[in-house]
Amino acid sequence: MKLTKFAIERPVTTTMLFIALAFFGIMAYMNVGVNMMPKVNSPSIMVTTVLPGATPEELEKNVTEKIEKEVSGLSNLKRVISYSMENVSTVQAEFRSSKNENEAMNEVKEKVELAMAEMPQSIERPLIQKTNIADAPVLSIVMSGNRSGKELYDLADNKLRNLFTRINGVTKVNIIGGEKREIKILADMRRAAELGLDLTQAGEAIRAANTKLPGGTYDYDGMNFSIETGQEVSSPQAINQLMIPHQGYPLSVREFAVVSDSIKRPTNKSTFHDLKNDKYYSSVVTLNILKEPNANEVKLARAIKEKLPEFEKELPEGVTLSIPFDNSAYTESAVDDALVNVILGIILTGAILYLFIGDHRTVIIVSISIPISLIASFIVLKQLNATLNMMTLMSFAVSIGALISNSIVVIENIVRLKKGGIPIKQAAIEGTSEVTMAVIASTGTNLVVFLPMAMMSSMIGVYFVEYALTISVATVFSLLVSFTLTPMLASVLLKKDLKATKFNQFLDRFFDRLSERYGRSLEKLLAKNRRGVILFVSMMGVFIASFGLLNFIDFNFMPKEDMNRVFVEVDLPAGSSLETSGEYAKKLEKLIMQHPEVTAIQTVIGEKGIMPKGPNLLKIITHLSPAAERERSNVQLAEILKTQLDSIPAVKALVSANGIEGGLPISFLLQSENVEDLKATSAKVEAALLDMEGVSGYEANSRNGNRLVRVIPRQEIVSKLNLSVFDVATAINSAITGIKVGVYKENGKEYDIRISYNEQDISDIARIKNIPVLVDGEHYTVERLADISYDISQAQIYHVNKLPTVEFGIMPKDNVSDMEMQGKVTQLMDNLQAPKSVTVKWAGMADDMDESLQELSFTLILSIILLYMLMASLLENFWHPFLLLTTLPMAMIGVLALVFLSGSSMNMLSLIAVITLLGLAVNDSILIYDYNRQLLDRGESLHQATIQSAKTKLKTVIMTSVAIAIGTLPNALEFGGGAGAAFRTPMALVTIGGIVTSTILTLYVVPSLFYMVKKRKQ
Repeated sequence: MKLTKFAIERPVTTTMLFIALAFFGIMAYMNVGVNMMPKVNSPSIMVTTVLPGATPEELEKNVTEKIEKEVSGLSNLKRVISYSMENVSTVQAEFRSSKNENEAMNEVKEKVELAMAEMPQSIERPLIQKTNIADAPVLSIVMSGNRSGKELYDLADNKLRNLFTRINGVTKVNIIGGEKREIKILADMRRAAELGLDLTQAGEAIRAANTKLPGGTYDYDGMNFSIETGQEVSSPQAINQLMIPHQGYPLSVREFAVVSDSIKRPTNKSTFHDLKNDKYYSSVVTLNILKEPNANEVKLARAIKEKLPEFEKELPEGVTLSIPFDNSAYTESAVDDALVNVILGIILTGAILYLFIGDHRTVIIVSISIPISLIASFIVLKQLNATLNMMTLMSFAVSIGALISNSIVVIENIVRLKKGGIPIKQAAIEGTSEVTMAVIASTGTNLVVFLPMAMMSSMIGVYFVEYALTISVATVFSLLVSFTLTPMLASVLLKKDLKATKFNQFLDRFFDRLSERYGRSLEKLLAKNRRGVILFVSMMGVFIASFGLLNFIDFNFMPKEDMNRVFVEVDLPAGSSLETSGEYAKKLEKLIMQHPEVTAIQTVIGEKGIMPKGPNLLKIITHLSPAAERERSNVQLAEILKTQLDSIPAVKALVSANGIEGGLPISFLLQSENVEDLKATSAKVEAALLDMEGVSGYEANSRNGNRLVRVIPRQEIVSKLNLSVFDVATAINSAITGIKVGVYKENGKEYDIRISYNEQDISDIARIKNIPVLVDGEHYTVERLADISYDISQAQIYHVNKLPTVEFGIMPKDNVSDMEMQGKVTQLMDNLQAPKSVTVKWAGMADDMDESLQELSFTLILSIILLYMLMASLLENFWHPFLLLTTLPMAMIGVLALVFLSGSSMNMLSLIAVITLLGLAVNDSILIYDYNRQLLDRGESLHQATIQSAKTKLKTVIMTSVAIAIGTLPNALEFGGGAGAAFRTPMALVTIGGIVTSTILTLYVVPSLFYMVKKRKQ
């Protein structure tokens, strides 16, 4: 091989080339991003529209449906989800990963502009923003202290937001909690009635009086002048002096209203209990720091934490910043643990190779291929904008043995020829050339299985693209090393024969005896054809029987790991106010505080999860001490808390050890255009879930909302007065919620100015009846114009792809797998006998799992087909690849057996490891087959060639397989002990189990099958 010959003849040049490769690889490594998981492009655009005082039903009709109609026709749209809640409509357009995020943003903006033409004029301008599945905060920072909620929010919004966004890598700061400043104009209802003043008219007049408008420019006397008309108030109290026209006379605001520098009506509240320092803060502001897509999560978090003391000095005395949640700490720990396991795997592999080879020079030559291949990989990964994350590090761990196997094959052949008396340089060239086809074939099989994986597009599939790319790049570099650096170092370092030590002599005797015994056992197997047939049939029987173990192996979507938190979401009785919910929250916090593992409690009153909002909702994040310092896991603590919370009347709690905001493990949708059928079916499902075994908790977004005062205008009256339903609704909304009539500007910030009636004028339902509606200068009370009744409103109206939808989410108990629960739900829906108008679809994680399983199944089949096609091309034979592919069922026997024996479970990562195993498992059979064919070409008999090829390659086969297993062993032995272990262990178990059984069975099944087929052909 010319490349090998060049490397051997130019050792200095070869050395310099690889030093340069290592140098640039180290530079790339130092600059590559560090994240927990790979970047995922999941474009999603959210449109939030506020219509103060509107019910979910009103928002659905007047806002949500109009936006849905416009955005539903966009290209590459995956689905449109909408929530119509009190005061707020949210429409989320989710696009496929191939869609450019900026393009999606522009298209949605255009469609929203079209929709706004049909909406009520009283709506606030929709907020359109990008959201992404990867938008989890790097840090959550809690600001607390001896200040009001308004002061804390102003500090967060006006000072801290700016300070944090100046840090390189921070893209956004989300603020939760506190109280937003608002300038209120509180009109006296009686005085306004006496003046014949309508709030809507007054509001428009105030807006006009507090406005600056451009008047153009003109040139005069060689100078250019700009013209500005109007004025803006310089202080909140200056609004009192504004004069508005009324019935032909000027009227000052102070004559009918009081101006108050106040706060917006709160919709949520945050509290924080620091148990470590025994401090409780009844009002806090949480700042969630989001990073840029390519930012290094660990470095960014470190930079933010270094700045915190400096930022804290700029805050008033007594106001402090603390970090209850630091995602980067877990990421850093997980990445560090994975790196340690990779290094440990390299060391163990080198140590095992020394036991096989007994020559430290050979071990150094072979072992150097691993760090060179891994380090060089970062050059390509950096150019591809990949990051150092759990998937890339797992790919390194899995590929350690594969990376070294090529060099093992080459060096073992060189040493064998050298022992036969061939000079070292010639042995290096001939030894490499002799195994070139086998090495290329084994490398090709490793690569070809990743081609389909690199093209996966499902929500979970895209996580594995970097995994596939990393292994592929590292494998290509290992091939380059085995054909250049390995033979070159062999020609330089193995010139002299070392004096055989007793250990070397022992190793030689051991492998000679092992080889002879193996050869004799193989001869007995080949003596009669039926023995080979019996072996093959037995192997296939065990393979088929091993699938019975699946009945005893749990299957979950993704691994579950203790991240030192427990999440609690609570539904309180419909109509509960923020104050009432706050009292409940204190009771629940006291209950949670009893557990010694709890270090802090973070509570948000008024919302739960990502979207549901309402004063009767609670979200409690319970922070725990590190797992190593606890006797109970977060799963055990979650189960205890669930039992305790269920005993509290009027509390419906959902408790999870692994997070709820991303969705519950099992979610499904009921959809129907017939709303009554949908309600009836969802009620049946709820009743069935209450009795279903294995359900820890569930939630449905069909829950009731606040108590509702229904105002139904009397048509015979309003029609005579030329009033519409909208006129009456506007009058009520203006009185209670108020009308935004402009903004007050201060220090570069804008604060809403809102006019409404005084709170004491509308403090109870009886007084609401007296709200005036102005008609031709005369006031009519609501009571005169409409009938008033009482009801419970729907908390939210949920649509998926424009269809009315009820979504159910289920939290299985810890001893129930996701797959088992999905089966129970399927059985439930089959037995439910729902109306034909109602359809059932998987949603959330269950939908992702369903989609990903289908894609993985296709990927697995396609990988096997490509594997066959590659081997058929390399071997120039249609039938022999089928013989080599028998290693795949052999590998699956070990996979299922080891997963079962370890008590572990299967998940998506396990299935990815199975696909990885396809390429590794056939390598041993290729090695034996290739040498067998070489011996036949030299004129050896079929019997002799079969025995000799298997005996000669026995040591190499064992070494490469042991190297793969040992390199992965550190990850398998963790069993959940380190950060990120839950992600690494399943893949390691699959790799080790599969490679062990495939190696043992390959040594007998493949030679016997090849012998029988060839003999029959002869």
